[in-house]
Amino acid sequence: MGVAGTVFCRDHRHDEPPHVWIEVMTEDSGLLIGEKGKNLRALEHVLRLLLKGKADDRFRFLLDINTYRLRRMDFIKKLARGAARRVIDSHHAVTLEPMPPMERRIVHTTLMEEGRVETGSIGEGGDRRVVIRPRDPLLAPVHPIHAAGQQARR
Repeated sequence: MGVAGTVFCRDHRHDEPPHVWIEVMTEDSGLLIGEKGKNLRALEHVLRLLLKGKADDRFRFLLDINTYRLRRMDFIKKLARGAARRVIDSHHAVTLEPMPPMERRIVHTTLMEEGRVETGSIGEGGDRRVVIRPRDPLLAPVHPIHAAGQQARR
């Protein structure tokens, strides 16, 4: 691709879940990350294909560019906690923006210990999103409120 950079690898094969974190530091991060991390996910997929059969299948390879993924993970956790607070305060469901599977998993995991809300996913493919709703079914609304504060349309 003609992109110059420095690559760092962190071995987390003994962690749970086992993984190898590969960090690329470059001045061409925009090209490698792409819109909303689309290029980063594609590069990570290519990396997995290249390493398939050459590395232990029990652990994953996670690719990051200039700590984009770490910063995005922190943002998703804060977004999930803030949405959960809105659900608890309003007793109405909140539907988050469409997210890739890894980001949806972060929301589900972040809110797993929050006993007052539950999470689920709706939609298909690139439009799949997380819904956070009050755990008490008597408090669940008929019309969920979207993260942007707009009423859901039927």
